[in-house]
Amino acid sequence: MLIHPLAERLRALGMTAMADTFLQMQLDPAAAELSREDWLGLLLEREVTARQQAPHPTAEAGAPAPERGGRGHRFPRATRPGSGLVPHPRRM
Repeated sequence: MLIHPLAERLRALGMTAMADTFLQMQLDPAAAELSREDWLGLLLEREVTARQQAPHPTAEAGAPAPERGGRGHRFPRATRPGSGLVPHPRRM
């Protein structure tokens, strides 16, 4: 099996935690006893955990997360003035 190209492909897809776990499991003799489903489950679990713990890519260090519906989003999309669904207040 081509181990390193597979790990590099995972990294290229942005799955670095999964690639690292894959390489670690290749070196662990106990991992050979796991089923394919268990292998895949461990790989996915590590990737999901890493993504949940990682800071948001657009957030600056120490900056609070942006609030939903920030500037320019005062109205829900379907009811924005001028959308044709709700009359614009100045046109009434």
